[in-house]
This record gives sequence, structure tokens and C-alpha cells, in this order.
Amino acid sequence: MGGAAHGRAAPSGGAGGAAGVAARRGAGTTAAGTGRRLSTGVRLRLTERGQQALMSTAPNPIDLQKHLGGVDYPAGKADLIKAARDHNASKDIVEALEAMPDRQYDGPNAVSEAVTKR
Repeated sequence: MGGAAHGRAAPSGGAGGAAGVAARRGAGTTAAGTGRRLSTGVRLRLTERGQQALMSTAPNPIDLQKHLGGVDYPAGKADLIKAARDHNASKDIVEALEAMPDRQYDGPNAVSEAVTKR
């Protein structure tokens, strides 16, 4: 059996040697020519995808308003978040409210608009 079959580098030359070992241990883990690991870049891409997903999936306006029942408008962002938590709102609704601009909201429609514009 050859050395490469047991996880060892093949004799130098061809696809073996140090390049072969590096490829087997973590192909694509460094940026070409930079020697920098890409794990941070991978996390960044996942974060960007997650943000895009969150932006495209705003909470249902009816669910949102159900969890804001009893709020006296105008209301600030902190008041809206507190009301949502007091009404056992889902994590998605609370996060949507946390992502809104910190200002006073005149009514439920203003809150719904702010949540969908994230």
C-alpha cells in the first residue's frame, strides 16, 4: 500500500509531498497567496446570509401586534420590546423589534413598517 492511503504524504513530486498533506488536512482553509485562514471569512459569509434571511422574513404583522397588545402609543423602542417580552413573544419578534431604529412610534402601523424595513 502507498503512503497516501494511510494519511502520510506520498514521495515528493506530483500531488503528494507537503502540498498533498496540506490539501488533505484542510483544502481551502487559506486564502490563495495570503496564507491567512478563511474561517473568519466563512463565518462572515454565514452571518451575511443570516442577515439576508432575517431581512426577508419579517414577523407576521398580526402576530407582532398580538404581542404588543395594551401598548399606549406613542411608544419607544424599549417599551415595545418590554411589552413583547411581557406577552411571551417569540425570539423572532423580539429580535425584529430590537433591530428597529430607536425612536418613538405613533402606532401599530409605524411599528410594522419599521420591522419590515430592517
